[in-house]
Order: sequence, then structure tokens, then C-alpha cells
Amino acid sequence: MDYETYESIRSYAYTDLAKYIDTGISAEIKSLSVRIAGGIGRMKAEMDAAKRLYLCDDLTPREKNAAHLLAVVSNARAIAHQRDAELVDNPAPALDGMQQSSLDAQIRKAVYVYSAFLPKHQRKALRSSIGNAAAMGITSPDDKQGVATPGTAPAPKESTEANKSPVDVKPQKQREQEKAILKTISQLGFKPLQLPPNKDGLPGIKSRVFSSLSKNPLFGTKGVFDKAWDRLSSFNDINYMA
Repeated sequence: MDYETYESIRSYAYTDLAKYIDTGISAEIKSLSVRIAGGIGRMKAEMDAAKRLYLCDDLTPREKNAAHLLAVVSNARAIAHQRDAELVDNPAPALDGMQQSSLDAQIRKAVYVYSAFLPKHQRKALRSSIGNAAAMGITSPDDKQGVATPGTAPAPKESTEANKSPVDVKPQKQREQEKAILKTISQLGFKPLQLPPNKDGLPGIKSRVFSSLSKNPLFGTKGVFDKAWDRLSSFNDINYMA
């Protein structure tokens, strides 16, 4: 995770948690960590504070998910920091493809669950910062899903810890449905993020995609297809041109 993305996502979660993190002993611990270890000290201090907050029973669901998100992105940025030769003298080995994909998935899931508590315009902006989730094989959890389960990894132990999943996702079948739609859009000669607007009297792109997939066993009914299409739209994986 690059620093700009980290700060962008962090700002949302931190706003909900500042009243807990910027007071008393938490602020002192973070200040000491920054003096000792610099930027990565702040990340680790905030990650630890977020983990402790998550265990508090008196947080609201939004605050709990904000704590989970802050822990996840702080961990991800600390991992990236330790592997940047411009920031550390002896950078750690790069994550392999599977480890990186797992870490990316943790971030996307945490962002999606937390963003369900935000106003629509903020939710859309935050989700857009994490890119094409369906193309990465990430299912869009229901906006009404409960609090996520923390699954952050200690930065030095990514080989096993990075594979922990912070939330339960919907069935694999939904991911397959979303991928099938994206693939069909491309096969029809269109780009998922540049879908042509509908024209009066002519079948739209959605109708054409459904026609191509109507015999696909992944889609038993038009309603199933519509739900998969809506998931892609809510995650900004498909968009119509103005």
C-alpha cells in the first residue's frame, strides 16, 4: 500500500476514533513511538490502539469497524514501509504474489464493511480508492453485515499471518458471477468502466450481457443476474459513460 492511499483510507477511520486515540495514555504511547521509530512507529502504535479499541464493548458498530479498518491499513502500510529501500537500510523481502493478494483482500473487505456506515457520497469515494474489487476476486459483503472480525497480521510474520481473513465473505459463486459479467462485457467489445448509455428502443448493454449469460448455470434467474450486476455497480467495477 502506497503512502497516499494509506493516508486517504486512514483519515476516514481515524475521524471516528480520534477521541479515543488522541487522549491520555494512547497519545503518549504514540508520541513516544514516533520519537523512537519515526513514521512506522506511528503506524504500529495506531494499529495496537485500534486492536485494543476493537475489544471494547461500548463502541458503536461504526466505531468497531473503524478500529478494524485502521488496524488493517496501518498493518499494510507498515509492511510496505519495511520493504521500501528508500525508507529503511535493510528492507525486508518482498511479499510473494499470494501473500500480496491476501493482504489486498483484507484491505478491500475492511474498507467495504466500514464504508457501509458512511453517507452515500463518502461511501462511494472510499470504495473507489481501493480499485476494481471484483476483478481481484473480492465479493461485496451486504451493507447490513455486522461487525467484522479482526484479522490483522503482525508485520514481521506475513508468510502465515497475512492469509487471515478479517471478515466472512459471501459464497464463491457470487465472485464467479461477477467475473462472468465482467468477462462478457469485454467479449462484447466494451470496457466495464465505460459502458455505453442506453438508447431508446434498443437493448442496452445490461440486456445484451444477460442474453449472453442466460444459459450460464451461475445465473438461474434474471433476479440473480440483477443482484450480481448491482454488486458490481455499487463497488464501481462497472460504470456508464455520461
